[in-house]
Amino acid sequence: MALRISKLPPIRVVACCSWFDEDPSLLTRMVASLPSIGVDTLVAVDGRYRLFGDQDYDDFRSPPEQHAALWAACAEHHVRLVSDLAPGLYRDEVEKRQRLFSLAESYAQTGDWLLWIDGDENVGQWLDPERSLSDHLRLTSRDVAEVTFVDHEPRPGVVRHWPLPRLFRAGKFSRMGPNHYTLIAHDGGALWGSNAHRTVAERVQVPLLIEHNQRAPERAERERRFITDRDRFAPEAERFDRSKLTAENYPLVGEYEVRTT
Repeated sequence: MALRISKLPPIRVVACCSWFDEDPSLLTRMVASLPSIGVDTLVAVDGRYRLFGDQDYDDFRSPPEQHAALWAACAEHHVRLVSDLAPGLYRDEVEKRQRLFSLAESYAQTGDWLLWIDGDENVGQWLDPERSLSDHLRLTSRDVAEVTFVDHEPRPGVVRHWPLPRLFRAGKFSRMGPNHYTLIAHDGGALWGSNAHRTVAERVQVPLLIEHNQRAPERAERERRFITDRDRFAPEAERFDRSKLTAENYPLVGEYEVRTT
């Protein structure tokens, strides 16, 4: 981590994680990576979506051993954990992420930022040897920061990476919708959004990698079934059509692949 060039107190970043039935080793890796960019608080919301794995689970909460791994990792790496247990099945991803970001906002203070990170992801390399993440966030007047998202082995021999907004100035979030990746601000615009809101919030790029790790095949298959059922039985408004994703028609993503073998 680069030394801070500012003598002011560092910008506080609160990590926000929506998770369910995650490999304890992935949860541990995610938590262990947070202090490298100065994150000392994690808001973690557990719970199952209504359409996720009804045939595979008897409960709507993750198993106790996964919660134990999360707590142990946070204790070891001195990360304050705010753990939220679902009172019942979540209707969908929109409802659960509404809960997540609303809870995170209640713990954030003026000047803080929120980092969106999933349970199968971790903070990767910081690429600026001269300035810290805190310096970058302090120097921008924008409310959204874009990282480089790295997807390891979506197919054998392939690494996929693209710019993705994952840092949001605290105090700006109002609600989720109309889908699970659209964050609406108090002024009605979007911090990150669908076709209707895509260009509302200007972004600053920060030299940070967020890495996605592949889940075990059984867990990945449950995720695939969930997405299929969601799109069939409870489709989201303005949902993202990945089949049409190119650098030309979606320049804010600019996805491309790099072969490693």
